[in-house]
Amino acid sequence: MTLIKNIVFLFLLFPFTLSAQNLWPVLEVSTSAMSGTGSYSTGDLLPFWFTANQQGIFEHESSSYQLGQIKLNKQFNKDTNWDYTYGGHYVYAKGNSSYQQLNEWYGGIKYKGFYLKAGAFAEETLFEGLSSTNGNISWSNNARPLPRIRLASNGYIALPFGENSKFWNNVTFKAIYDEGLMNDKSRYVQNTHLHHKAFYLRKPINSREHVTAGVEHYSMWGGTSPDYGEMPGFKSYPRAILPLPGSPESPNGDQIYFAGNHLGLFYLDYQKKYLAGTLTMYLNHPWDHVPIIIHNIFDNLIGINYELDKKSAISNILVEFVNTNDQGGVMHVRDPWDPTEWYERLYRHGTYKSGLSYQNRIIASPFFSPMIIIDGKNHGTGNNRISMFHLGMNGYFLKNFSWKYFFSYCRSYGLYQEGQLYDQVIDGYFDMGRHKFSQLLEIKYTEPKTGIELSLLGASDNGHWDNLYGIQFKLAKSFGVK
Repeated sequence: MTLIKNIVFLFLLFPFTLSAQNLWPVLEVSTSAMSGTGSYSTGDLLPFWFTANQQGIFEHESSSYQLGQIKLNKQFNKDTNWDYTYGGHYVYAKGNSSYQQLNEWYGGIKYKGFYLKAGAFAEETLFEGLSSTNGNISWSNNARPLPRIRLASNGYIALPFGENSKFWNNVTFKAIYDEGLMNDKSRYVQNTHLHHKAFYLRKPINSREHVTAGVEHYSMWGGTSPDYGEMPGFKSYPRAILPLPGSPESPNGDQIYFAGNHLGLFYLDYQKKYLAGTLTMYLNHPWDHVPIIIHNIFDNLIGINYELDKKSAISNILVEFVNTNDQGGVMHVRDPWDPTEWYERLYRHGTYKSGLSYQNRIIASPFFSPMIIIDGKNHGTGNNRISMFHLGMNGYFLKNFSWKYFFSYCRSYGLYQEGQLYDQVIDGYFDMGRHKFSQLLEIKYTEPKTGIELSLLGASDNGHWDNLYGIQFKLAKSFGVK
């Protein structure tokens, strides 16, 4: 009966979708879309790949879901010096209960190679959405976008001093500087500020090859803690972003080590253009507390992606491997007062207990789960030690059909804690290492005259957790303004 209701919901929504077409030119929207989705599961919750990397539009667990979504956005015009952007994403959902959210809302301006953007906005989707964590182990599209303001380069731009240098000539860079607010009500430290900056350099090898290297830094600071009260604010801002030891008003641990919670990643990739497509190999190395590569050298995401230039039966193949079982190692003799001797404790923190999460979903790879909720408060992920393999593929067949397939295997080992092999977050939960196979298959038909899309998806989870099987239907219509 629930499955029938899901299908009826889609067809009730769709006439409204079509009637809205004349609104878009008035709004000067370059692209927009409306969609309805119905999902059904054989268990008490939906399969992993129905809810992971969906920008937090699923707010609670349920065996069935109906979603109605409206998206609109205007992108920057690449051919002008000055331009503006704006966008929004509205979600209405019905699962165990009904809710609605304004998932994205933002606006921005650009001048030449730089832009300023403010609001709640998601990161650009890479590798056609096939990556398990959008190519960034620390910032996937798993959680709902949080409000922030960003000053950044508009993609890669030329170095200002590179023209007269043999080595730096043709080298480009990308820079990002963000300030965000983690204002979710279940957060342990209320109204935590999130600082983020990134810097990447790209060096051509020849006309068909280049390498890219970069570093990203995240810092949680400020807010109101139930343990320490009001945390140091903007007066301690330089201490939080450099980082430096905390001020006298900070908790003792911050005064000894660093103000706030610091983490990040190092990034490296190699890309080569072939006659038929492009090969990209990339590496993410996450770090926590201090950016010391050799401290947890075996914690990495390694990815390989090959994308054909033309649509074919198999157009894109992506493979990723993740290991985060090092974190400094269990055999080390540790000095508790030396930060180089700490376990990395990836995406967790003693003061900012909710860690790198938002609205009860991990911002980093969705395989770092579950979140620990105690008395309605988010105490962070209960599992940051994983070994994971992920395969993503897509392609086209017949004339108007496309497909996408995911296969993921993840083995979870819980947490390190002070020399013990396992932290029993839930008694007996991780003591043998829990594994799970997750799959997803999507078949999509696009009607060529109207652009209407009809998708049928199937997904499954099998392993030490409950076996789940799910089916999903989706109707969507996109609009464009020339």
